[in-house]
Amino acid sequence: MDPTEPGLTVRGVLRSSAKSGLSPIVPHPVVFLGFLVFLVFGQLCYTQLMIEEFHRAAREGDLESLNEHPELVNVRHEGATALHLAAISGQMEAARWLLEHGAVLDTMDDEFGMSPVAWANEKGQKAMVDLLLAQGASITPFEAAAFGKLDRLQAFVAADPSTLVREKDWGSVLHTACIWGQPDIVDWLITQGANVALRSRQGYTPLDIAEHQAADGRRHAPIVTGERKAELERDCARIAERLRRERHAK
Repeated sequence: MDPTEPGLTVRGVLRSSAKSGLSPIVPHPVVFLGFLVFLVFGQLCYTQLMIEEFHRAAREGDLESLNEHPELVNVRHEGATALHLAAISGQMEAARWLLEHGAVLDTMDDEFGMSPVAWANEKGQKAMVDLLLAQGASITPFEAAAFGKLDRLQAFVAADPSTLVREKDWGSVLHTACIWGQPDIVDWLITQGANVALRSRQGYTPLDIAEHQAADGRRHAPIVTGERKAELERDCARIAERLRRERHAK
């Protein structure tokens, strides 16, 4: 039974009674209140199920199900939008569909304050990162370093040289490039005078992080795919060797 059918509202019941020529039954106030609560609760449950199904469709790339409720494109479930789920799952066609139907590209989730493109990177969905950037996703200097977008990082540093020394909880942009296995970013940052001995708030130097990631690509990027994990281990080994040479040179 669909609780959204007109006949299942108070107004619908009264209207149906009037059309049939019957006198509407006026219930006891307590009965009426219970009926009203039933209708409201039923509608809320139905709506929640629709939202959950829409987000499942985004996560699994089910375009047929997405097409059933395009009005839910920016509705959140557990703090995130359908685009966040499509992004982290690498569902390219679902992401395109969501964007074509008005998904907000740079919306932040409620728990981590991250955009869909950042969610995609957390899982190592490189093709999705490129897709969302091509669609105009905004990024920070730290994300430029994480994503390996050297031209974007260079533009940030040109506009504000303090970008090189700015820190987040996990460290500087150099630390970030080491986490995400971006050797070209690391090389460029070294030429710009980035501090290779700087310790993060956890006490790690960039070399420490590169060595951690070379040994286990999920040490500082815990949810990356198996393929991305292998890439991180390979590229972070290169970064660690580069940083050792730099340390010995000084």
